Amino acid sequence: MDLVSSAEGRFVADGVAQNMRADGRAREAFRPFSLDTGVIPQATGSARLRLGATHILACVKAEIGSPPPGRPWGGRIEVSVDCSPTATPAFRGRGGEELSQELTRVLERSFLGGADGSGAAVELGQLVLVERKSCWVLYLDALVLNMDGNLVDALSIAFKAALGNSVLPKVEVVMGEGEDGEPELEVVDDPDEGVPLDTSATPIIVTLNRLGKHVIVDATPEEEAVAESSLCVAVRPDGRVVSATKGGNAGVHPSVLSEMLDMSHRVAVSLHRQVDAAMAAAGSRKK
Repeated sequence: MDLVSSAEGRFVADGVAQNMRADGRAREAFRPFSLDTGVIPQATGSARLRLGATHILACVKAEIGSPPPGRPWGGRIEVSVDCSPTATPAFRGRGGEELSQELTRVLERSFLGGADGSGAAVELGQLVLVERKSCWVLYLDALVLNMDGNLVDALSIAFKAALGNSVLPKVEVVMGEGEDGEPELEVVDDPDEGVPLDTSATPIIVTLNRLGKHVIVDATPEEEAVAESSLCVAVRPDGRVVSATKGGNAGVHPSVLSEMLDMSHRVAVSLHRQVDAAMAAAGSRKK
């Protein structure tokens, strides 16, 4: 069943063309959002995000593991997204599984970095404990509790907040006896001695949807249903683009692509400031 009728689609498109969307926003405007951090005490870091009626719970769990063979000097990040069947009827059955896999792939492109670890959401060097032997593995898990459009962007914001809320336990490395002695790791339980994650390079994803000749951000489900194409652009706080993933069936003309990238930069830099302020406010409420 179609989400919107042809008449509703024309209404949505006309509003975008006039820079007055159905909910009153301009084309480059995000909906207000709220953030709470530290909502899962057992996690290394966690956050709850509400963007419109989109509701996401994200957490970071740090465990000691082995570094990848090709990157013995750093740690690892793994991403997983689950969609609750109660979030929307479309998530029931295989629909939810397929969307979870698609969302996970987009977030992996933006948060895991390249084969050499460059461009990762956090500096992987800060995760190494013993080179070639042990490192922190960060498991980034998110649960979509309710869906009201723009899931990719909302997930990236929730993950950024959860990473910013994360504190790694202090680990003391005790060298084994003899030349071949294996180092032993002792985890210090005192949370006051923990080390906060450096999230200065953590990106936020801005999804741009094209409707006719115009481009919008933070699309509602109705706007997503009539969009001809989309582009998910991951942008760091300094404005550097980390990745770009195209969606939809229609192609994107180079001139339109340039406009979309410029818009993603403007929106992302502003959004980073808003998210940082919301994280600071959430942290002060916990004190």
